[in-house]
Amino acid sequence: MTRYIVALAVLVCLSHQCVKGEVDRDKAAAIYKKCQELTKAEESQADILEKRVIPTSDAGKCLIDCMLQELQVLKDGKLDYDATMKLIERIHGDNRETAEAATKVLEECKDEDVTGLTGCDVAVKYVACFKDRKADILV
Repeated sequence: MTRYIVALAVLVCLSHQCVKGEVDRDKAAAIYKKCQELTKAEESQADILEKRVIPTSDAGKCLIDCMLQELQVLKDGKLDYDATMKLIERIHGDNRETAEAATKVLEECKDEDVTGLTGCDVAVKYVACFKDRKADILV
């Protein structure tokens, strides 16, 4: 069963735009568009928001970084644990089981070793951690 954290993202979900446990897809699309325009990434909205593709291009990685920053879950090159927990509570507040599952994944990924990574690779490392555990951070 897929567990959702959104924060993502990511892989996505977005800018704390949740309504009754769901991410507002229009707001997620707006964040994607804003970040795509800033980064000039070629990855499609469908690939990022629906297929949960982790980009390999530099611009695509920076797209993910931008989205996580818009979500306010990435701060100073690190996952912001408190902001991500608040997002989990907003999204999963009505479902204790999924909230606990999302929190467990957050606990596993919060200390992901990002030593030596720079710029947008940090965001991708966190997103990969969530994806490996079948938890989306963006939507």
